[in-house]
Amino acid sequence: MRHRLFWIGGVALVGLLAAALPAQAGIGDDFTLTRAVPADTMLAVHTRNHEGLDFLNQQCERVWKAVADQHFERDLKRMLMGMADGAGESQAELEQRWQQIHDLAMGVHWSQLSDREMAFAMTVAVPFGADFVFMFMPPADQVTDDFDGLVAILNNLVALAPEGQLLLSTEGEGTSVVHKLSVAQSPVPMVLTLARHDEVLLLGFGTSMAEKSLALLRGEAAGPNATLVSTARFQKALQQVAPPRDAFSFIEAGKLVQQGRAFAEMAAQAAGQQMMMSDEETEGAEGQQAGAGESPLAFLPRIVDEFDIWDYVLESTRTEGMKTTTEEVAVLRDQASQRAAYKVFFASGPLAKPLRFVPKEAKNVSVMSGFDLKALYDETVKFMETQVPMGTEYVQQFKGMMAESPVDIEQDLLNWLGTSFVSFSGNMRSQFMSDWVMIVGVRDEAKASAALEKLVALVNPMLMEQNGAIEDAELPEAPGFKRVILPPFMAMMPGLGRPILGVAEGHLFVGNGPEIVTLALQTGAGKHDTFQSNERYKKEGLPLGDNVTGFEFSDLSKLGEEIGQALAMTGLMQMMLPPDVTKHPAMTMLLSVATKLGRVARTLDFYQSKCSVTSQDGLMVRTRTVTNYQEPPKPAAEPKESKEPAEQSTGGAQATK
Repeated sequence: MRHRLFWIGGVALVGLLAAALPAQAGIGDDFTLTRAVPADTMLAVHTRNHEGLDFLNQQCERVWKAVADQHFERDLKRMLMGMADGAGESQAELEQRWQQIHDLAMGVHWSQLSDREMAFAMTVAVPFGADFVFMFMPPADQVTDDFDGLVAILNNLVALAPEGQLLLSTEGEGTSVVHKLSVAQSPVPMVLTLARHDEVLLLGFGTSMAEKSLALLRGEAAGPNATLVSTARFQKALQQVAPPRDAFSFIEAGKLVQQGRAFAEMAAQAAGQQMMMSDEETEGAEGQQAGAGESPLAFLPRIVDEFDIWDYVLESTRTEGMKTTTEEVAVLRDQASQRAAYKVFFASGPLAKPLRFVPKEAKNVSVMSGFDLKALYDETVKFMETQVPMGTEYVQQFKGMMAESPVDIEQDLLNWLGTSFVSFSGNMRSQFMSDWVMIVGVRDEAKASAALEKLVALVNPMLMEQNGAIEDAELPEAPGFKRVILPPFMAMMPGLGRPILGVAEGHLFVGNGPEIVTLALQTGAGKHDTFQSNERYKKEGLPLGDNVTGFEFSDLSKLGEEIGQALAMTGLMQMMLPPDVTKHPAMTMLLSVATKLGRVARTLDFYQSKCSVTSQDGLMVRTRTVTNYQEPPKPAAEPKESKEPAEQSTGGAQATK
């Protein structure tokens, strides 16, 4: 199995708001499937293999071997058999169906379908929704076998369906074949396309995307603007990032939002028609019909408008041996600042000193600016009052509830809460104990302190009933900070430690111990070195640069072990569940799979660290990310066999028997 399969989905879904430093544009000739991605594509992902991925390919083969060794299919089979027993189904029939499914699945080399290349292209249109296509290039000697295996699965689907419900048509032969599977008498056209053109396997869903890609593969639709990468818009976007080597993705965010608005308009229109039909059945008191008003869902398109702030997003990825670098750019629309989403996510601007409170000993750091809860609340209230029918009444009801509640979300939280967020963790006290701190900017220290005092007065009596309390922390560096004495049942929870919280230096601090909070305050006061002095960061990270709105550094050297330990806790969960629940076939499978996944996760021991820096310059948001890898630890050496005769050795084969 190749490395690309691990981030095919991630390339499309992760980093949509990120960006990168400018460089020369260019899509190499090695990305051969670009010739089959149509120009009207709204979301495209393209990955390819190359020699720079050799290390990651080797590691991913280890992971897939671990997956195969766990035999997850046996857990699925046991669950199906158990459920069949409960439903009174024939075990023999189920066994026969299972064997058929197994044989069909074994006919395709799933882990190698994208061994050379993979491309995904999607467009969205009213009224049919998503229209997409996958294109794969397996190893040359497996193309025929994989296509035949996929065709066998398609034929089996037709055989299992009621007669006449699924229609299958076939065109071509040899290395150019197209199979189309459609649903008979469907109100909305539903077509599944499975095709082969030379060494490319194509799987599409919808009415047009597969046809366009096949035409491009055959050279029937060639032209300067026939493909996505040939358009001037894509080429202009590509100039903002370094040329891709592993993969690239392109999201026409503006066009996707426009289609979202079209769907919202369709829903609003349908609701209006439904209301009119209902009103026609019930005339008004004066004999007039009441159906002349606006649709009750007329506000839906206006909600979409408030999120129409992105123009496009482009991502480029390069891997060379032990390092992957990703550069991303998200371009905002010219009128983005007038939208509610911009005020929530981007209006705060860059951070003055991103790592001010983060000490050099930290291992994992996350810094963010831009998410404004107060703006979200204000914009929601404004929208409700101006756009939603009876919205003003709903807002007044909510504010009335807040006035009667001991905590008013607007007065006791939003009016002082800022938009910056910092968190870091590390093993400051002991390598066996993790310390953490969360630091949130505040707009008004006096209001924040008053809100904290109110919270203490509210929570402290409840804690005291459980043998807990809140008291003065008595920290020299932080007068007024509070210490939370947790109830016994909470004190044993890992990670909670001895919570400390308080307001200082324009920020709210929450940490799991006085030492870590004191260290953060000392670092902020310039009495301790910041994370920029961290040796690993200097060696493995990225420079901050200007206009920073986000920063992340993660120590991944124990990633597999940590995930494995977390999944191993499923045994404790089983002990807490009622016996009748744990005996259910689905729960039995879930617990078994979770335990096995823990074993698989331990093979993720080739990650070392990850660092990303995000900055914003006007309407352009950029992020650069670097992921470092390490050689996995060597397996423990097998104990040497004793050279003494077995009958004379207590540890020999005879003794063991």
